[in-house]
Amino acid sequence: MTTSPPRRRVARERLGRLRRVPLSNLLLRQEYVIAVGHTDTLRDLPGRAWTSTVTRDLVTDAVAEYVADPFLLRRDGLYHLFFEVLNLQTGRGELSVAHSRDLAHWTYGGVILREAWHLSYPYVFEHDGEVYLIPESAEHRAVTLYRATGFPRRWQKVTDLLTGAPYVDSSIFRDGLEDGHWWLVTSLEEGGAPLVYRAESLTGPWDAVDVHGPTDARRLRSAGRIFLRAGAWHRPVQRRGQVYGEDVWLMRIDLMDGTYRETLATDIPQPLLAPHGEGWNSLGMHHMDVHPEDGGFLATVDGKALILDLNLRRTWLRLRNKLLGIGRS
Repeated sequence: MTTSPPRRRVARERLGRLRRVPLSNLLLRQEYVIAVGHTDTLRDLPGRAWTSTVTRDLVTDAVAEYVADPFLLRRDGLYHLFFEVLNLQTGRGELSVAHSRDLAHWTYGGVILREAWHLSYPYVFEHDGEVYLIPESAEHRAVTLYRATGFPRRWQKVTDLLTGAPYVDSSIFRDGLEDGHWWLVTSLEEGGAPLVYRAESLTGPWDAVDVHGPTDARRLRSAGRIFLRAGAWHRPVQRRGQVYGEDVWLMRIDLMDGTYRETLATDIPQPLLAPHGEGWNSLGMHHMDVHPEDGGFLATVDGKALILDLNLRRTWLRLRNKLLGIGRS
């Protein structure tokens, strides 16, 4: 059978992709791992002895390249850990959950949200007895709010809070002042200063506000939940440098007369998270979710290390995805 010119062109393109993929790129991988535990102080997060770690081996309903972007929520006597799973079968990120009573032993609960676009950063929070979720969906060019209709597995879209741009790692909090405004901090995928919006209601409308702070765009993308510490709101941010996901810095937020100001927290060593030792976080740390608890903090973080992965199925799917131009694997 004669191959048509378009089919020959596609075949040549795929062969060209194959030639550009060294074997080392398929076997030497950066693997992200999640760690969970309590700490008395944020100063010892990188090197502390964590209660448990969660790896891609916990995932049973996808061929996971890695797990990352963990967020914790305690509800009904259980710790619920939400995180991104990069599924090599689709080449896209999906959101999953695991459960624990003691933070030491985790049971996988399955994928909770899968869309036709890449998902990550499952920012989960409670409000008025309901549980909400804002994932990153830059590929969809929107910041979307979901509500749990059957926690923790079933979620329903409520509305798009923002549309029209590739927003990444959007973080939300309510200021706790008398008027109780909501604040949404996000960034664009291509970089630049953070974008901040304010609303009286969770569902909007959201109005852009002036942002005052450092102009160093390398340390402006959110890296986890905004939280209260020493009476002030703080935002973890990751540095945009030559190496993605290397470290996390902590910014102090000041809200005055409807304006938003950020400064680098000076009462704690910076960066707050950084590569440590020779284990699971030896190459970098890029996310944290901390909750004040019992005079200390309940924390979950992620880190990465370079590993040699000889799993045949994952290697084949990486090769297939490279050849076909599928996803982010």
